[in-house]
Amino acid sequence: MKKLGIWFVIILIALIIQTSCLGIFFPPHIKPDLLLAIVISVALLYGKEAGFFTGLFAGILQDLISGNIFGLNALSKMIIGYTLGLIESQVFKENTLLSIVSAIIATFFNAAFLSLFIYLLNYKIEPFYFFINHFILNLILNIIITVPVHHSLHKFFVKNKKN
Repeated sequence: MKKLGIWFVIILIALIIQTSCLGIFFPPHIKPDLLLAIVISVALLYGKEAGFFTGLFAGILQDLISGNIFGLNALSKMIIGYTLGLIESQVFKENTLLSIVSAIIATFFNAAFLSLFIYLLNYKIEPFYFFINHFILNLILNIIITVPVHHSLHKFFVKNKKN
């Protein structure tokens, strides 16, 4: 129960940083997704169930705060967490390349999923503009942020496993 409370606090802190502090340094819709980085790390460190529930919880909080279509972030992050969690037992958890590749895959899937649903709901979306001005920049920022987040959470994971 204590571990669950710690993860709850980590996700809340990331949400606060993502929604308040990062808005100062980045324009709207172009900023790293800290919650996605946490979902990636939890899935790779703890497996599919933890990735699933972390993605669901982080996505619901993000949906509540963002005011966008409720459930899209939750569904996207939940699928990402579960899918990446499937390889948890087959990878070296401290591998930097693993976090980079996972960030690329997760960012691509997240953007494609959200874009598809926005398109299906008949919102106007310019694919080329979206790809260049949102996806590429968010991808770069997510890669940059996922590596230190994953290494920090891995150290936390190792420390808590010994206790």
